[in-house]
Amino acid sequence: MTVETSGENYPTIGKVIPMIGCLIDQYNNYLPRYEIGKQLKTTLLKEIDKRFGAIEKSYIPAVSTILDPRFKQIHFRDPQAMGTVIRQIKSEITTLQNTSSSSESSDSSAEDPEFDLRAHHKKLAHTKKSGQCKSNKDSELNQYLSAPVRNLKDGSLGYLK
Repeated sequence: MTVETSGENYPTIGKVIPMIGCLIDQYNNYLPRYEIGKQLKTTLLKEIDKRFGAIEKSYIPAVSTILDPRFKQIHFRDPQAMGTVIRQIKSEITTLQNTSSSSESSDSSAEDPEFDLRAHHKKLAHTKKSGQCKSNKDSELNQYLSAPVRNLKDGSLGYLK
């Protein structure tokens, strides 16, 4: 784990859930030969669960993992926690879009109330844009989530290059 986190200039919070999941998987697959090894394995798994068992329900690490194109939702072990986080992301997208569209409408209403030949067009364009935003938010997020995950070597922002 130390090598994994020190491989970049800085570790990201989006790596926590995948690293914990991989660690648990490695310990579960390890078959100790001696009783002391079995006890150590059991103790380590209990301690990992005690410290990180609810990490997927923690908002910031969960959102960071889902929005990291290298991991998305593939490391989530709790489908309910994953669904909750995806709903929260969709809710935030809706809030941002509503804020954006309301600021655009307030900008257009702040113009001079005199005759405006394009007023009807602006109103229709705003209505159309608002409707598209609401329908596109789910499809864009679903498209992102259904796309393949990125290579781990790319880094969390590697796809932007």
